[in-house]
Amino acid sequence: MIRRIAIAAILLAGGVLRASPLPNRHSLDDAGPGRGPALLAAAIARPHVVIPPAASQVLIRRDTTYSQTVIILGGSAAVEGTVTGDVIVVGGDLYLRPRANVSGRAVAIGGAVYESTMSTVGGGVLPFRDFTYDFTEIPGGYALTYRSLVDKPTSALSWPIFYGFRIPSYDRSNGLSIPFGPVLAVPHTEILIEPRVTYRSQLGQVDGFIAAGMTLDSRTAIRTSFGRATFTNEKWIRTIS
Repeated sequence: MIRRIAIAAILLAGGVLRASPLPNRHSLDDAGPGRGPALLAAAIARPHVVIPPAASQVLIRRDTTYSQTVIILGGSAAVEGTVTGDVIVVGGDLYLRPRANVSGRAVAIGGAVYESTMSTVGGGVLPFRDFTYDFTEIPGGYALTYRSLVDKPTSALSWPIFYGFRIPSYDRSNGLSIPFGPVLAVPHTEILIEPRVTYRSQLGQVDGFIAAGMTLDSRTAIRTSFGRATFTNEKWIRTIS
C-alpha cells in the first residue's frame, strides 16, 4: 500500500517556503506505523512552516524566529534561532547549535539529532533512524511516501551476518551455540523463510529450527517458528541492565 502525505505549500518572495494550514490541502492516507509517522501526521494537521529540499544544509539563523512548527524536507538542517513548536527534519540530520531555542521537540526522521549543551529543547530529542520518506513535487507542495530503512533481502536466497553464520551465544546448559542458515525470500511476496541449524558445544548436538514470516500491511505481520532448543531457568543469575 502506498503511504503518502501531501503537504500544501506556498512559495513566498525571498525563496522561503511557508505552508499555511488550508482546508483540504493536506491528505494523509497511511504515513506508516509507529510513533514517528503519527508525530509527523499530527504536525502537518496543525499550523506549520515547510522548508523545501535545498542543495545545501538548511540553516535557521540566530536572528530568525518561527512561531510554529517547522518541517524541513530532504536534507540536514542546523538550528541557531528560535522555534515555538517542533523542528522536524525529514530525510536528514538535525544539528542544534549553541543558543538554539526550540520550545517543542527536535525530531529527525531518517537521521540523527545532535545537541549542543548550550541549546534548549523543551520537548526532548527524538531520532527515528529506521524509516524515512521519499518525496515528489506536486502542484502546491510535495507528496511524501513512507520507506522503511530496515534491511530486507534483495534476492531469493541470501546469507546474512557472516555467510549465514549468526551471532553466537553462550550459557551453561548449551555451552557455545553457533547458529547457521540462509534467508529465503519468496518472489513477489512479503514471505520470508529462515531455516537454521545450531551447534551446541556443551551437548555436542545440532538443533534444527525453521521460521516463516509474512508482512500483511504496514502495521501487521505474521510469524511462526518450529524447532528444537534447550530451555533453562538459569537466567535468574544474570544481571539485568
